[in-house]
Amino acid sequence: LAIRRKQVGVALVKHLHAFVKDVEPSIEEWEAGIQFLVEAGQWSYRPEKRHEWMFLSDTLGVTMLVDCINHRKNAGNSTEWTVQGPFHGSHEEWPCHGANVCCDGSDKDPDNPAVPAAISGRVIDAESGKQIKGAKVDFWLTATSGKYAVQDETVDPRNLC
Repeated sequence: LAIRRKQVGVALVKHLHAFVKDVEPSIEEWEAGIQFLVEAGQWSYRPEKRHEWMFLSDTLGVTMLVDCINHRKNAGNSTEWTVQGPFHGSHEEWPCHGANVCCDGSDKDPDNPAVPAAISGRVIDAESGKQIKGAKVDFWLTATSGKYAVQDETVDPRNLC
């Protein structure tokens, strides 16, 4: 582990220096970049609720790239792996087929009405092409506020919309 950590650290510094040489930032631009990193760290005051470094990794596409590297497809016709992300909640109750999964009442808000969505899917074995019986298709969407239940304490944690 220590050897790999050193290898990754050396590569990071090498590429970071190459980036700086390529962009040639002014002192002001460098200070603005440092300030951005400082603020991102400060926003993470409650990492169990918000983790700005993970959001930044997601926004830059790094999370998905690392995930794709570590979950290369074995079969050409399989769906790419995806990250569960920081907003995936564990739900004690699973709704039945056709259920309204908007548990916070936001679908009834006349000032900000929810838009119904029909979501369906199936899980297929990448090798055989046959449907996998009993597999569950998991999904999650934001509430009408634009936030996931784990981001907003006013949203019912069972809310899947």
